[in-house]
Amino acid sequence: MYRTRRLVAAVVAATLLVAACGDGDEDEAGAAEVEAAESAEEVESDEDAEPEEEPATTTTTEASTTTTEAPTTTVAVQEADDTDDEADDTTADAATREDGFPETPVAAFLSQTYRFGAEQGVPDADQLPFPANTVSVHWYQSDGAYVVVYGGLDSSLALCPGNSIMLPAGFDFISNAPLNNADCSFAPTIAAAPQGVVTCDGYVSYVTLIPAGTEGVLFGTIELMVDGVGVGLTSQAPADPTNMPEISRGLIDC
Repeated sequence: MYRTRRLVAAVVAATLLVAACGDGDEDEAGAAEVEAAESAEEVESDEDAEPEEEPATTTTTEASTTTTEAPTTTVAVQEADDTDDEADDTTADAATREDGFPETPVAAFLSQTYRFGAEQGVPDADQLPFPANTVSVHWYQSDGAYVVVYGGLDSSLALCPGNSIMLPAGFDFISNAPLNNADCSFAPTIAAAPQGVVTCDGYVSYVTLIPAGTEGVLFGTIELMVDGVGVGLTSQAPADPTNMPEISRGLIDC
């Protein structure tokens, strides 16, 4: 009986010991679960957090560089404008009337040479009455017509000055007139006084058939026949009726 009680007591004690050990394992497991949960929450918190932006120092630096380069372009444009102004001044000075006549913005040199009639093409230099770019053509208005005054033209030469205007429909008001009784029979229209060639004090002028105020491209020419071949020099200048000076007939006619 006594040994049976001791056996029962041993069994009970063993049971309690096992139970106690089981509670400890559960406590450790619970602690591990809590710790794992906290770690998971920290990970989620880190993933949800927005990444920190890097300072935009590179973009700002590039923008400032671009701004610095902009004035350089402006300077280049200004230099180009200055170059154009110099070119315009040179052209204007070259075409300015020597004296006795007001300056006109509509002026050009006899710079283009040509053959006409039976032969076409560019004439030889010895066929020309004077070299290209040595005689200038200056346009004015007088008594309701456009007037040409030639600068640097030898008034003793036998030539056929002429002129016309290019309109949208083609050339119009074409005429020639003799200087010093030159043979201008090749011309379709010979201007007669009071139009045509006028000389005074060594200057050669031409009262054209073109009405004053007509807009288009003005052609001033010198033509002649050389051994049966027509030779000419011509110039072009856009008409500018608003700024073309008005001159009196007495200024060109002695």
